[in-house]
Amino acid sequence: MTTQQHTEAIAWVAFDAVGTILHPVPKVLDVYHAAAVQFDSRLTKLEVAQRLKRHMHRGPDASHISTSFEHDDHVTSEAIEFAYWRNLVNVVLNDTTDPEGCFEFLWQHFASPVAWVLADGLNDIFSELKTKGLKLAIASNFDGRLRTVLATLFDQAGLAAPDAIVISSEVGVRKPDKRFYDALVQVCGVSPDRVLMVGDDLVNDYDAAIHAGLKSLLLTSPLTIDTLLPQLTDRQ
Repeated sequence: MTTQQHTEAIAWVAFDAVGTILHPVPKVLDVYHAAAVQFDSRLTKLEVAQRLKRHMHRGPDASHISTSFEHDDHVTSEAIEFAYWRNLVNVVLNDTTDPEGCFEFLWQHFASPVAWVLADGLNDIFSELKTKGLKLAIASNFDGRLRTVLATLFDQAGLAAPDAIVISSEVGVRKPDKRFYDALVQVCGVSPDRVLMVGDDLVNDYDAAIHAGLKSLLLTSPLTIDTLLPQLTDRQ
């Protein structure tokens, strides 16, 4: 776990979504391979894995993602995200008998709350942080599908809705762009150094947040989010 030193009282804790508080079940590779089989692709699971690794790192506009903290490659929208995922499916699973049907299957799968689970211990973390008077946000590189997923899973878990949800496709830029974090801070209504960003990505969630003036905590394997509760709650 990597932490940034804290000097001001934290008012908000913002969590990344996928990989931090939200996990796909089955895993992404398993779902893509199942789609390949269903739509008559001859690709093996290993080949699907290799193609996902090769192409999934690319930006939503199908050009490279710059590691600089303000770049046109980070610009996004609901339409751009939709086009990116359609292109990714077509590139990764390029020999299906029904490319559009395959894409629709995968798009709807990941739009469904049943395809996701909340991280272990999330109830305890959120309850403890709320008891301490902190406000909670979700700050994610995703699209509008995330709102339905989170609303359903939070309701099923007996969790109150977060105080804010900031999604890249809605604010127009993806992490690690500073403008994403500017939008998050604006929603929170406090100075950047009173927002703690928690995530699993070194560049998107840690380095970029620090660059934007936020405080940051990096979730690293093999730690799970429930083991971070003492570190989070002791920073007041």
